[in-house]
Amino acid sequence: MGYKSFRSPILEGYIGFKLGNYNYWVFTEKDNAISFAVAAYDDEGNLIETWERPGSRYISQIEIIKETESIRFIDRDGPHTEVHWEEFLIR
Repeated sequence: MGYKSFRSPILEGYIGFKLGNYNYWVFTEKDNAISFAVAAYDDEGNLIETWERPGSRYISQIEIIKETESIRFIDRDGPHTEVHWEEFLIR
């Protein structure tokens, strides 16, 4: 399974990761909630699925943790949200 985190070469300030065959981008919610959205896109740029995750707001870094098969979303203000990557797998 492919996985890595990266910064967008096109959308400055956006970060994402690749999991399997899809690219995932992280977005801040517009309603000032303490949450963020993750959107999965295929290689043609089609939106495939979205998820909302509570607990963090302004994601500044993503860590892929192979040992626990999880993704850590780190808020610029310190807190983080950790999610098992299986939650983002598209079947």
